[in-house]
Amino acid sequence: MSVLEQLQQAAELTAADADDPEALFDTAALNTIVKNAAGRLHSEFLVLQAAAEVVTRDEPLATTRHNGERWAGKLSPSDVVDLAAAAPEVPASVSYLRGRNNLELAAATELSCDGGAQKKRCNGTRVRLADGTRAASCWPHLPPAVKAAIRAERDQALQQACPFCSAPAGHQCVDPDGIPTTIHNHRLRPGATRRRS
Repeated sequence: MSVLEQLQQAAELTAADADDPEALFDTAALNTIVKNAAGRLHSEFLVLQAAAEVVTRDEPLATTRHNGERWAGKLSPSDVVDLAAAAPEVPASVSYLRGRNNLELAAATELSCDGGAQKKRCNGTRVRLADGTRAASCWPHLPPAVKAAIRAERDQALQQACPFCSAPAGHQCVDPDGIPTTIHNHRLRPGATRRRS
């Protein structure tokens, strides 16, 4: 018997106990927990099944996530399904298996900064670049020449409106609450024009 079948059986038993005036325990709360667990497990199973179909059919995935960052390495089943669904809207890349095995791109998209030689002032996250990859380190650990190139790239991108958050030309990008945030990859990469939903 599968875990899902066991949860469904437990839900039926606890529901029967809840309706039985002679039942030894009050199982209403347990019944709710079991039903929710069964529903959640079933939903996750459907996502896993859909992701497996994408991989089996060798379907292309969108080159970038919804935030404009490139993907590489292992993805969650929900990420695979989302990127496959987005593929018709943005340029598609290789299939999941070929992208997962692209070690060079995986290294270029890694978020974590190793702290550099001194491990001082490290903010832990590598700087986002216009091509959707990440710089070699966080801002404090970048060499001055790289910082200057990134500043120039961003200054140029700010001359255009952001297609992601609709910030006008010359204004900083904003998060969903209207608070200024770092520049979106969609603004850095003019071809990535998908808007957030």
